[in-house]
Amino acid sequence: MSAAIEASDGVLAAHILAGAAGLVLGGAALGAEPPPEYRSRAGAGYVWAVAAVAITAIALVALDERELWWLVPLAV
Repeated sequence: MSAAIEASDGVLAAHILAGAAGLVLGGAALGAEPPPEYRSRAGAGYVWAVAAVAITAIALVALDERELWWLVPLAV
């Protein structure tokens, strides 16, 4: 096992961060009280976080197709 950082490490880190942001923003969007602007900002942030998770999942598949091919149907 190499100590060098590979391209997939950065994509995996972005995938994990986007997923964590989605969890936090999804909860904020669901539990938000008025004003409506806050709810729409949290909801928009959640949508972008979910899109980032899907895009990074596809990028991870592109970097290691043999092992991660099953992520494509989940990401789309």
